[in-house]
Amino acid sequence: MPSSADLGPSPSPLDPLVVLGKLAGSFIAPSCPPPEARPAGSPAQEEADILREYLQRGGFFVVDDFHGTYEWANFEEQIRKVFPTCKIEEIPLSHPVFHCFFDVEALTQVPGAQTLYSGVTYEKDGYDAHYRGIFDDTGRLMVMINFNSDLGDAWEWADVPYYPEKYSSTAYRLGINYIIYSMTH
Repeated sequence: MPSSADLGPSPSPLDPLVVLGKLAGSFIAPSCPPPEARPAGSPAQEEADILREYLQRGGFFVVDDFHGTYEWANFEEQIRKVFPTCKIEEIPLSHPVFHCFFDVEALTQVPGAQTLYSGVTYEKDGYDAHYRGIFDDTGRLMVMINFNSDLGDAWEWADVPYYPEKYSSTAYRLGINYIIYSMTH
């Protein structure tokens, strides 16, 4: 098994993947330095500038697993550090991101595993799922926002019998479409 030294140098704390991990509240690469002492999801302006450049150069950013009005307000405050004047739009089901590999026929709420124990699909006051986005000047989707949904849990718990297959299947279809879209647009 290779050691971490065999994997090459650790990414810079200003590498776009590290910035994405900080924005998401955790690091993507385990060899990264620990997060700075500030709340998860609160990027420094330098990190926001790097993310903006990454996205403007063709990058794609998926935001997932946040729910309700309070978490939406926090997300919007943080993304405004990246794009101060951006328009956040509902993405219609007809958009290519929902049809570039799988034809997604409905945009449903994908619940977190813990929420299923309570017998509902929503968390906090996030009763309805929203699939929103931020587009560049040419109309390319740069930021895919899964609000009031938790695709990550559906991927994580896909092999656990109590987690319904219909949610995992939906989450995988969306995730694969996001990957294909990000590589082709």
